[in-house]
Amino acid sequence: MKKSGCDTAFIAVESGNQNTLYNLMRKPLDLKKVPELCRLFKKYQIKAPAFFIVGMPGESFSDIKDTFDFAAKIGVDMPLFNYATPFPGTELYKLCVKNGYIKKDYYLDAEYSVANISTPEWSNKELSKFVQKNLLLLYLKLFLKNHFRFVYFYSKVFLQDPKNTLRRFL
Repeated sequence: MKKSGCDTAFIAVESGNQNTLYNLMRKPLDLKKVPELCRLFKKYQIKAPAFFIVGMPGESFSDIKDTFDFAAKIGVDMPLFNYATPFPGTELYKLCVKNGYIKKDYYLDAEYSVANISTPEWSNKELSKFVQKNLLLLYLKLFLKNHFRFVYFYSKVFLQDPKNTLRRFL
């Protein structure tokens, strides 16, 4: 990959909780393999940001905390978090409408950086507060671990999309 000119490989981990991956997201990813993948990317000097999704119906705050803890320990260059966003036509959308977790036309203003789903386990506002707190703690851990890398990556993210970057912290 490196010889072909690849300098960044995004990893779609989605969740740091194996149960959430298998049963809620139906993603057959073995989380035990992700840290080794991150080590290989570092060995070959390929940046490895990772995507995570939180706020799936059926996911508890404990499951979401597992995802933040996993993101902190696996060695990705930049964990990127978004909320589960049910779009019309998807299984997630049908589930959320059927159970009253979203307003039917919510997607007209939907953004990945805003929690739109409310479940019996948590409201979208409770989820937002929980995620903001854990995101700040995660970023603090990453900053303390390697402040140069943290500033390098997050300044790039901020410059590309300052509005959504700031929204995550406010």
